[in-house]
Amino acid sequence: MSEISTKLFKNFGNLMHQNHRLMGRMGMHNPMRHYSGQNRLLEVLKKNEGKMTTSQLAEVLDIRPSSVSELVGKLEKAEFIVRKKDEQDKRITTIELTEKGRHSLLDNEDKKEDFTEKFFSPLTKEEQEEFDRLI
Repeated sequence: MSEISTKLFKNFGNLMHQNHRLMGRMGMHNPMRHYSGQNRLLEVLKKNEGKMTTSQLAEVLDIRPSSVSELVGKLEKAEFIVRKKDEQDKRITTIELTEKGRHSLLDNEDKKEDFTEKFFSPLTKEEQEEFDRLI
């Protein structure tokens, strides 16, 4: 490894460490919150008007139906989603986003915006643009 590669790797590691610390201080690593897979499922539901079947979710998320069922179970227990039988075809169960789930997504978006601002605040706008260009 060249000297500059070693320095970049070390600096990148420091950047990731600072990212982790800042997220912790902002409450983004709270064990009571849902995790990334669960958040992805909520985001997909939101983009699809808050209502999908488990097979549709499995296809969009590109995961096994059993994994979707596990995620749905955890999110249902936390009251972020509900399962509902289709009125016309009782064999079909849809997964729907609840108000609590919508609020959780909004809260996540707010925290993400705050985190992003704090994380990149040491850089000027020009430095941020250069960093974006480089990565």
